[in-house]
Amino acid sequence: MDQTTVYIDMNPSITIDFAGAQHVDVVQGMSENSFIASVFLCASTTGQKLPPMIIFPGVGGGTVEEEL
Repeated sequence: MDQTTVYIDMNPSITIDFAGAQHVDVVQGMSENSFIASVFLCASTTGQKLPPMIIFPGVGGGTVEEEL
């Protein structure tokens, strides 16, 4: 089993465009790294891969139905 963090809204500190470009498009989110999810990957010793489990942050005491 392996767990990794995925940044859904990751604002870069640099932009990339052609040299001399008159306009550079910038996408701004709410705040840097404002939304994070955890992804768990698991495989058995026989090589069977299990579906990934994705965990989003929530509010304590809430249920999935109320969150969606």
